[in-house]
Amino acid sequence: MEREQLIKAVKIAVTCLIVFLFLWFLLIYPLGSFNKSENKMQSAAKRYFELNPSKLPREGMMATVGLAKLYSKNYLDALYIPYTKKMCSVEDSWVKVKKEKGDYKYYTYLKCGILSSNVDHNGPNIVLNGDETIKLDLDSDYKELGVKSVVDNTDGKIDVNKVKINSSTVNTSKVGTYKVKYTVSDSFKNQTVKIRTVIVQKTLASAVKKATNNTGVYKGDIDNNYIRFANTLFRIVKLNKEGTITLVSDNSLAFVDYNNLDNWLNKYYYDLLPSSSKKYLVDSKWCDEEVKDSKNYKQCQNSTAKKISVLSVADYSNSISDGESYLSNYNSSWTNNAKDDNTAYTVSTVYGTGDFKANNKNDNLGVRVAVTIKKGTTLTRGDGTETNPYTLGDVKRGKSSSKLNTRFVGEYITYGGMIYRIINTSEDGPTKVLGEFEVVDEESSPIEIGYEKEPYIYNPRQSGNIGYKINNELKAYFKTNYFVNHEIEVPIYNDKATYQKENSTKKYKVKFSAPNMYEIYSFPDDRSGATGYWMINSSQSKDYQYYTNPSGFLKNGKTESSAVTGVRIVGYLDPKCSILSGDGTYEDPYEIAK
Repeated sequence: MEREQLIKAVKIAVTCLIVFLFLWFLLIYPLGSFNKSENKMQSAAKRYFELNPSKLPREGMMATVGLAKLYSKNYLDALYIPYTKKMCSVEDSWVKVKKEKGDYKYYTYLKCGILSSNVDHNGPNIVLNGDETIKLDLDSDYKELGVKSVVDNTDGKIDVNKVKINSSTVNTSKVGTYKVKYTVSDSFKNQTVKIRTVIVQKTLASAVKKATNNTGVYKGDIDNNYIRFANTLFRIVKLNKEGTITLVSDNSLAFVDYNNLDNWLNKYYYDLLPSSSKKYLVDSKWCDEEVKDSKNYKQCQNSTAKKISVLSVADYSNSISDGESYLSNYNSSWTNNAKDDNTAYTVSTVYGTGDFKANNKNDNLGVRVAVTIKKGTTLTRGDGTETNPYTLGDVKRGKSSSKLNTRFVGEYITYGGMIYRIINTSEDGPTKVLGEFEVVDEESSPIEIGYEKEPYIYNPRQSGNIGYKINNELKAYFKTNYFVNHEIEVPIYNDKATYQKENSTKKYKVKFSAPNMYEIYSFPDDRSGATGYWMINSSQSKDYQYYTNPSGFLKNGKTESSAVTGVRIVGYLDPKCSILSGDGTYEDPYEIAK
C-alpha cells in the first residue's frame, strides 16, 4: 500500500512539475520577458524626453516617440519576441507622454508577435455617409457626402465635425481614380485615416449628352458618333429614356432577305459575338409595325422586344437635319418596317435622303445591325471620330505569341502586304478570313472573271468556272504560304436564294473561295475598295447569279449570259499561325507568323 501511495505521489509531483514548466515556458517567462521589454522601452522614452525637453507636450497635450526613433538615436537596444530572434514591431510600438496638472504621464504600447501592451492604441471608427467607392461622370460636380459617425473605444462618440476631410485631389474634369481622406484622432492621439475612392469615368451616356447638346439624339451630317463594338465600327444613334444607348453598324454587314432578318440577327450574328461583348447588350423594344406612308412616319406605336434588330423608318427619319443624315449611304439596307405582306422598306441615298423604297421581302439586301447597350456603360478611350472611335474595352487585344485561331470575329490581320478580316475561328482548326482587298494584277488593275460555260454554279473543280479560277489561277496575285486546304460548302438553290433555304450543297476542299453573301462582312466595305465581286451562292437557274456590281448592289435579277466582275477572296489560315504584334484593328492589324 505504501508503495502504491508513493508512486501516486510521484505521479502527482511530476504532473505538477510538467504543468509548472508548461506555464513557465508558455506564459510566465514570455510575459515576464515582455514586461521587462516594456519597462526598457518606457525608460528609454523618458531619457529621450529628458535630453530633448523641447519635445515634451504642453498642458493637456500629448507627444509620441516611436520605437524606431529610440533605436535610431541609440536610446535602446533591440527588443525581441520571446524565444525568437525576431524583433518586436517597429511600426506599431510607441511611447506617449501627456502633461496633466503639471505632471508628465507615460503610456507604453509595445507589440511583440502575439503579445501587446494593455494600452489604448486603436483610433476611432469612422463611418462615412454613402458608399466608400463612388463613381462620377466626367465633368460632373463632386459633392462631399461627409461623415455619418465617429466612435472610439475609450472616448465614445466623437463629434463628426472634428474629422478633417481632404478632397483636394478630386478632379472631375479628368478621368481617373482619386482618394478622399478622412482623418480624426481620439484623446489619446490614436489617429484613424479613412479613405473614400472617387472614380471619375467617361460614360457613354455623358458623351452622348455632351455631343448632342443634351437632346440625346444625333442628327444631320456629323462625324462625332463613331464607336467600336465587338470589333465592328458602329454609329451612336440615340440615348434612350431608360439610359440605354442605341447603336447601328456604320456599314451593312451582309446580304439577307427581310423574312429571315430576325433569324440572321439573333442567331447567326449574336452567336458570333465575343462573350465579353454580349455582356453589354440588353433586350429592348424595336419598332416593327407596318407602315403605309413612310414619308410622314416619325413616331412608333408598336414594337417587339429582342436583343438585336435593324433601325426603323422613324429612326432614319429622325436622324435627318437640313436634308442630311449621318446614316445615309449609297447601298440599300433594310429598315425594320414592312409596308404590307409582301414588301418592306429599305433606305438608301440613291432614293434621296429620307426617302424609302418598298422591296420584295425575299430580296437579299443590306443589313445594318442595331443593338442596345446597357445603362452606365463606360468608355475606355476615343473621341468619337472615325479615326479614333469611342471604345468600350469589350474585347481585349491578342497578346504576342497567342494563337490566331483563339481570336475573335471582326479583328484584322496583315499578311503578305494584304489586310484580311477574321470571319470565323475554331480552336482546333484554321482561321477563316476575308480579304479586305480586291484582287488585282501586276499593274494594279482589278482582275475580273466570269463563268466561261454553263452551268453557272460555283465549282472549284471545273475549268473555266469562277470557283476554279479563284482557287487555282488567282493565287499568283497574293501570298499563299500560310493558307491551308479546308472543306467548304457551296449553297445551291433551285431558283432565288434566301437565307438558310438552299436546296442542296456541294462540298470541296480548297484554300480559297468567294464569300457567302449571308456571312459576316460579305457586304462591300469602303475600306477594302472591293465593291464588285462574286459570291459563292449559286442557283440551278441561270436567271440568278450572285455578285455585287461596282456600286455595291447585289445582283439578284435575271441575266441572259454570265456576268464578269471582280474578286474578293475567303481563305483558311494555318492553325499554327500566331500573333507577332498589333492590336487587331484596321489601323493596326495583327502581324502573324507560323
